[in-house]
Amino acid sequence: SSFGFRRGLGTDDALFMIRRLDEEIGAWQSFGWNTVVYEAGLMDLKKAYPTANEEPFWYLLQHHGIDPRGPFTNALRGFHCYREYQIKTGPDLSAASLSAPYKPVRGFGEGDGTSPWAWNILYNAVVRFASLKRKENAQRRGLVCGIPWRWQDRMNLESSWTRKNDDRQCHRALVETTIFADDTTLHGDRQELHVSDALGPSGMDCFASAVAQWGSEEHAGKRELHTYGTETDTCLVGGGISPQQAVRRNIIRGQKCWSKIRPALKNTKWSHK
Repeated sequence: SSFGFRRGLGTDDALFMIRRLDEEIGAWQSFGWNTVVYEAGLMDLKKAYPTANEEPFWYLLQHHGIDPRGPFTNALRGFHCYREYQIKTGPDLSAASLSAPYKPVRGFGEGDGTSPWAWNILYNAVVRFASLKRKENAQRRGLVCGIPWRWQDRMNLESSWTRKNDDRQCHRALVETTIFADDTTLHGDRQELHVSDALGPSGMDCFASAVAQWGSEEHAGKRELHTYGTETDTCLVGGGISPQQAVRRNIIRGQKCWSKIRPALKNTKWSHK
């Protein structure tokens, strides 16, 4: 369920899976074969790298068999624990144009080549912990996490009809989370995912609370929701649900970049190209 900074698993793979879910759920609902309202919610973290909790990361490396006192771990500690930064405040790199050196209190170094995979190791453990808390919360409420999915020669959304009448051997799974770097998308039915009751909080609130126990904080104002099988402008895992929406978003991003670059090219040899 983790996409981004991994070989063979990028944003396009995550978007393909979510679009397939969207199409299948919409088709089943149009035929009246599935009455459950399935939804997705995007949870974004505040300053993922700078606010990451490093202490569990070193224990995770040791758990995976890396010597805690070896040269590899020592090099990583040098990158992320002892590196100092300066902020450029003037036009040049003179001492007067640079701030006093400072060392971040916590987190992985932004711009460091080891930060993406270090974050993957740490956040995968965080998501496993948060997913377990979400499942426990759903069980107390008498609900189930995720969207039931089955596959054999092809992948289909599981319904009550196929569960009773299709006796072919197939694989079954629950699609619960999709992760692209620090963007986390949770999947499930509306009652479990977005509705709280006297027995417990909603699935998204429970998941966010569990992630906060590891030191990361959710961008509460940036939470996005999507109801599968419906038209939407929601942006999940770095792109739009529909291909058309993804193209529109990319055009808008390109126009914003051009508006910033164009003034810098004025009166240069590139100004007429």
